[in-house]
Amino acid sequence: MPDHHSTNCRRNAWAVAIAAGLLLALMLLLVPKMGFLLSVLLGAILAIVLGLFLVWAFCNPVDENDAVTYSASSVAQDAAGSASSEEPENPQGTSGAAATSEGVAQAEAQDPLFASSTLEGAMARGSEEPVGSAEFLPAPRDGNADDLKKIKGIGPKLETLLNELGVWHFDQIAAWTARDIAEVDEKLGAFRGRITRDEWVRQARLLARGEETAFSERVDRGELYRGDDDDAV
Repeated sequence: MPDHHSTNCRRNAWAVAIAAGLLLALMLLLVPKMGFLLSVLLGAILAIVLGLFLVWAFCNPVDENDAVTYSASSVAQDAAGSASSEEPENPQGTSGAAATSEGVAQAEAQDPLFASSTLEGAMARGSEEPVGSAEFLPAPRDGNADDLKKIKGIGPKLETLLNELGVWHFDQIAAWTARDIAEVDEKLGAFRGRITRDEWVRQARLLARGEETAFSERVDRGELYRGDDDDAV
C-alpha cells in the first residue's frame, strides 16, 4: 500500500529545495558579473542537493518489522549481559570454607607439625579428634617438670598458671586437640589467645622430641626470664 505520509513528505521536501534554489539564483543575479546561466545553474544544483538530503533525512520511514526486530534483539542482548554479570566469580563453585579446609590440608601435607598447631587446623579435621583428650596431672611425672618457658609465649606467670591447671610437660601440650585448646584457653584469663597466636602445639611437639627451637636455645643461654616477674615474650 502507498504511504501517503511519505509521499507528502517528499513533495514538501522538494518544494523547499526548489524554493531555496530559486532564492539563491535570484540573489546571484544581483551580484555584478554573475551571468544568468551561472546563477540558474548554481540554484539548480542547490535545489537538487538540498532536495535529496531532505528526502533522505526526513522521508524514509523505518520499517515497523525492522524496528520490532531491532527492539527484540536489544532486549535479548541486555538480558544476556545482565545474566553474565550476575554469574558468581568462582566458576568452580568452591566455597570459602572449602577453600580454607583445602589450604589447611595442603599445609599439613607439607609440614606435619602444622597439624593441630592452630585452632583452625584442628577444627578442619572435626570429628577425627577425640573429645576431652587433654591430660592434666596433679604433679609432674617423676617430680621433674619440663621448662615450659622454652615455648615462645609462655613466661614465668603463664608457666605457673599452666602448672596449676595440671600442665607440666611438653608432650601434654603437643597432644592438645582443638577442643583441648579451647578448654585451656578459657582458663588463661588475660593470656587468652596465646596458644594459637604463638603456636604452642607446634613448638611443644619439637621440644617433646628432644629438638630445640631458636627461642628455646635463647632460654637455655639465659638470655630471657632473668627475673621471676618477666612476662612471656
